[in-house]
Amino acid sequence: MLRLKNTLVRFGKDECGAALAEYAVTFLVIATVATVGLLALGTNLSAAFGAIAAWVATNITALF
Repeated sequence: MLRLKNTLVRFGKDECGAALAEYAVTFLVIATVATVGLLALGTNLSAAFGAIAAWVATNITALF
């Protein structure tokens, strides 16, 4: 019984997993911010290319 108690106490004091958890949370935050940023950028780029395509369709095709 004493051996089990010592093992549980040692497990409670061990901080090896804490660093891994911190890295995982940091990674998830960075991945979330990057995903939201890329989605916003994609929407803006789509609108910009749509505007360019409309301009080309009205101005360039009128020359031919």
